[in-house]
Amino acid sequence: MNYPFLKDEDGSLSRNYNVFSTPTTYFINPDGVVADVLPGVMSQQWIDRNMAALEG
Repeated sequence: MNYPFLKDEDGSLSRNYNVFSTPTTYFINPDGVVADVLPGVMSQQWIDRNMAALEG
């Protein structure tokens, strides 16, 4: 799976998405809606659960 990694050089993303810890991972659905947020280290189980939700 490929996904973008964003660097928040000026802190604007952190402010806009209320990021209080790093790493913080966002799962964004195909409509561009934030479907889940995980502060801390992500697990394969978290990825699998979110992918299954997309598949319905």
